[in-house]
Amino acid sequence: MDRGELKSKGLFYNNQEFDAYVFVCGLIRQAKKRIVLVDRFVTEKTLSMMLKREKGVSVTIYTYDKSKVLEMDLATYNEQYPDSPMRVLPLLLYAGGVYAGRGLEGITEDSRRENKPRG
Repeated sequence: MDRGELKSKGLFYNNQEFDAYVFVCGLIRQAKKRIVLVDRFVTEKTLSMMLKREKGVSVTIYTYDKSKVLEMDLATYNEQYPDSPMRVLPLLLYAGGVYAGRGLEGITEDSRRENKPRG
């Protein structure tokens, strides 16, 4: 595949960060109901990208490391945009895949092995 074909499929080279940014912003603008993002490194740039969504489109972000800075940024964002709040929830990794969801902080390694998602 040439670069144009890769780009049309949302695949970019390391030096094409702006092209990837524009592509993702286009996806955000196209969302009709909700956006679910799984991203290990969420920053204020991620939050600002979500401002490009249509009114009424909900956003849930699953991240591995929810830092205090991100929590403050999210609180500030949600306070300023109460009609378009975002949620950031924990992302837990296990050997066979990913658990994403609310209230999973108490899951032990043993219970993850026993109850891993089927699919």
